[in-house]
Amino acid sequence: MDAKVPANELQSFDHTDRLFAIAGIPDAFVAVDGRKFGRRSAGSGFLEAVCRYCDKEEYALAVVSDADLQLLHFAMSQYEGSSPSLNSFRLGDQSALARSGALFVPSPSVRDYVWTRRLHSQDAYSLVGITHTIATLQATPMLCNFFIEPFEPWDALICTSEAAKRAIQNQHANYLEYLEERGISAPNPRIQLPVIPLGVHCDQFERSEDRKKNALKFRDERGIGEDDVVLLSFGRIDPAAKAHPVPLYIAAELAQIELGTEQKIHLVMAGTVPGGKAIENEIRQAAKCFAPDLSVFWVDGSDDRLCETVWHAADIFVSLSDNIQESFGLTPVEAMAAGLPCVVSDWNGYKETVVDRETGFRIPTLMPDIASGIGSNLANRYCSFNDNEVMYLYGVSQVTAVDVGKCAEAIMILAADKDLRQRMGAAALRRVETHFSWEKIIPQYRELLAELGDVRRRSQLSDTLPRTGGCIRPDLADPLRMFGDYPTAKVDFDRQVVTSKTYLPKMLEDLSKQPMCTLTMQGMTDPRSMRLIINSALQQPQSINELCRLLPQSSPAKVMSTCMWLAKYGILEFQEART
Repeated sequence: MDAKVPANELQSFDHTDRLFAIAGIPDAFVAVDGRKFGRRSAGSGFLEAVCRYCDKEEYALAVVSDADLQLLHFAMSQYEGSSPSLNSFRLGDQSALARSGALFVPSPSVRDYVWTRRLHSQDAYSLVGITHTIATLQATPMLCNFFIEPFEPWDALICTSEAAKRAIQNQHANYLEYLEERGISAPNPRIQLPVIPLGVHCDQFERSEDRKKNALKFRDERGIGEDDVVLLSFGRIDPAAKAHPVPLYIAAELAQIELGTEQKIHLVMAGTVPGGKAIENEIRQAAKCFAPDLSVFWVDGSDDRLCETVWHAADIFVSLSDNIQESFGLTPVEAMAAGLPCVVSDWNGYKETVVDRETGFRIPTLMPDIASGIGSNLANRYCSFNDNEVMYLYGVSQVTAVDVGKCAEAIMILAADKDLRQRMGAAALRRVETHFSWEKIIPQYRELLAELGDVRRRSQLSDTLPRTGGCIRPDLADPLRMFGDYPTAKVDFDRQVVTSKTYLPKMLEDLSKQPMCTLTMQGMTDPRSMRLIINSALQQPQSINELCRLLPQSSPAKVMSTCMWLAKYGILEFQEART
């Protein structure tokens, strides 16, 4: 249940022209545990873009708690040159969400919000999620639920790449086959799947004089010569969930052998290694084993200063992603913003960011055909508790091949030609400025939200109230319906109550002091009305209908709940209804 946010922190508003609200989930935007890569890097970039390029009256934060709001406001205050909005309200406030027009959820997990929306109406506002990983059992069931959950054409799951969109469509086709096998006819999901890429703030990668000095210092301290070539791998170093490092080691070693002593190559591995010291040691030992002729330098991903420096100390960016957990891949875009040519695997979103032989090289990748049965075996082991998520992702990665020879060739070509590196780097920067700058991407969000709003306003939705026994979720039935056969009898509004002969006024006072007896009192009448019920039933039996007429300011449900509560603790007794 949502925690209440103090009124002095939340800014109420009556405007109806806001473009959207942001689900203020700190973990999606702020590296509270120090891990800044992946979805948090993307989330932080988006939040900063909103602060920079949206009018502060265009959006609001929808938060669960005051602590979340303060954490987000602090993060937003750190964004240079931005003017963040102070508009905020409780995430469960459906009226405020309706006035906002849309709720942006910084993940693909939008299903809880689509059910909650029914408290108001299904056309109250649009829901907009965004893909991150869509490969695991945390994500795929949500994608399949698009068939049966109350999503509408004015809702959207933003796909960060065409590759991610096709993956979702493939999953939908697979699930539709299952439904047909079960004799279930299902329409296509109503939710839209627009493609809007992630972005970067180009000014954060500019080669300022200070950054150039720091880059030279980085190289000098490590004995990297002026004409030496530095390969940079940047991001989470995770063979299970990002990119297996050994193919990179092998390719770089092959390139160094071919180039000989005339051209020295160095490899910088910048990032964090999840999984503890054992896996980190294994990754480092593998570098010594498979790239013995290379100088390999390790940069801690939590060191902001060094992570900023390595972009400008490097000559070539390399990322051989081979993992289905990746759906876009932000680091090549960051590398291009730093003016680096890229050598990347021809994989997922990389296909759409790096232009082969223009901004770098895309290295061919291979997977087995589905007829091999390898994929279904891996999926079945994962689903049947034989493999965990890590082993599943590892398993798919181990049968995904990146062409090591072609990668070595691309590294050699770039290492041997400084002019080519500069031309490709300049083309890469131009491409980012044109296609992947947040300044260019935020208008795409604005256009999408406006389009969804138009669709919603044109809708002719009539069944705004749920028809599942009054409950917003059909998979959580009214407990009085689901468990209606548990009690001896049910109480309707014709049932009479009488005050117990053993009732003493002190009983009500004593009960009010017991938290375990008063935990859900918000669903009942006020104390004055409660005493009025007791006194009325003391004089003569009263039906609950009669008590409702006696207390017109209280809803029938509150009167019924109060009578049940008083009966629970022996203050009232139920009699048979009068005939």
